Amino acid sequence: MRECKRNEQQLRCDKLANSLYKDNCNDFWRNVTKHCNNSVPLCNKVGNATGETAICNHFKDKFSALYNSVIKDKNDVEGLLISIEYSNDMIVTTADVSDSFSKLATRKSAGPDGLVAEHFKHAPRNCSLHFSYIFTSINVHGCLPQELIDSNLYPLIKDKNADLTDDDNYRGICVANISSKVLGSVYYKQFLEFLSTKDAQFGFKKGLGTELAIFTLIRDYSILFRQQQSSIHLFY
Repeated sequence: MRECKRNEQQLRCDKLANSLYKDNCNDFWRNVTKHCNNSVPLCNKVGNATGETAICNHFKDKFSALYNSVIKDKNDVEGLLISIEYSNDMIVTTADVSDSFSKLATRKSAGPDGLVAEHFKHAPRNCSLHFSYIFTSINVHGCLPQELIDSNLYPLIKDKNADLTDDDNYRGICVANISSKVLGSVYYKQFLEFLSTKDAQFGFKKGLGTELAIFTLIRDYSILFRQQQSSIHLFY
């Protein structure tokens, strides 16, 4: 124990170096964040709101106006429901639900209902049957239960060194119920053949990320520089 304590800094450096050597970027940055993450005290005032309750209501109003794009006119919703043509494609099978269960990411935060992905992954087989009935009913009747709409919204600080009382220094993270994620996975599988993206999109695509986007940007500008012999100014 004393030996580890004396060589703590060296052991941390060796672990980071080993992550880089094995090309494990996720493990490298996870350890960097773990050892360099300085906790920030909670701010008692955000914007014009003071106190926990007032701040919660302030963020509620801010994010509701920012993220909510649901049609609120009852007549518009009823018009959409009338135009729906019912078919067998609306049926969600137990195989669809079971496949979505198996693809759930584990060790994630629970939504408002307190359930996590592990509850669904290790649930009895008849659980998929019940969910297939629910999802099929949603498709047929065009109505979502309130439990699938509820979510927890957490404000996260963008810049810890900036003004913590400025509400623009916070971004909202939404944690939905796992059941709504299962429904989204079912829909994604059903509609995948009708979806398309541009080659310039790197976010929300499997196997792509910001690292590849930065590499592509540098490569394209390098080619442009060699062709035109002009200066390049890059800012990150």
